[in-house]
Amino acid sequence: MAALQVGCRERSAVLERTLNIVVQAVLYLVVGLALASAIGTAILKYPFLLAPIRSNSMYPLLQRGDAAIVYPVDGSEVALGDIVIFRPRGGSLGGQAAVIHRVVSGNNEEGFITRGDANERTDQETGAAAVKPEDIQAKPLMMGGKPLRLRLLGYPSLWLEHYQQSPYALPSALGVVFVLLAGSELSGRGKRSRKARATPAYVIYPAAGLAIGLILAAAQLAGSSFLILNYEVSEAGRG
Repeated sequence: MAALQVGCRERSAVLERTLNIVVQAVLYLVVGLALASAIGTAILKYPFLLAPIRSNSMYPLLQRGDAAIVYPVDGSEVALGDIVIFRPRGGSLGGQAAVIHRVVSGNNEEGFITRGDANERTDQETGAAAVKPEDIQAKPLMMGGKPLRLRLLGYPSLWLEHYQQSPYALPSALGVVFVLLAGSELSGRGKRSRKARATPAYVIYPAAGLAIGLILAAAQLAGSSFLILNYEVSEAGRG
């Protein structure tokens, strides 16, 4: 009986270690993907690897809060029926950095007509300009006729975009993370032996907070193709 109990504890320990490794691998993968997307977007000036979905205009294929996996394309090679990410030329979509909709008609010379799958009218019927091949930046990666997406990964970008006017948004988020982690450490200090931790807590918790902060910051960068700087011109013609 004692040997059986020891064997069960050993299997439980192995299972716990395996689960921890899997969770850490997934976390590192998400952080790496978000960082690569942020860096690529900042350099290339268009959505790279990930594109957060801001509305339900492409429902049910894409929903608000998703992060679509995308890749760059040549706009002249787009075919009717393709889902594309394009930079709108003013009109009803002019305030958006990038739009992901389906090409429903048009051609390279006159421009493409686009529409969200959940919308009744095309973008051009609502006042948007026809999409030129040079406006098309990327396409979502497809599998089985459906775009690949990461559920909920787009929400950090949407939340930060909502509060991006405040310079205290990101520091406040990181502060909350730090307080939660510190509180968790202090409450469990008396319940855990220091010898049972292979890695010191002062390394684990700041690293976890930094990882979460990087995810938030990278998601914000991944959701912005370029920065909009407001300025005005004086009577002397100076900016």
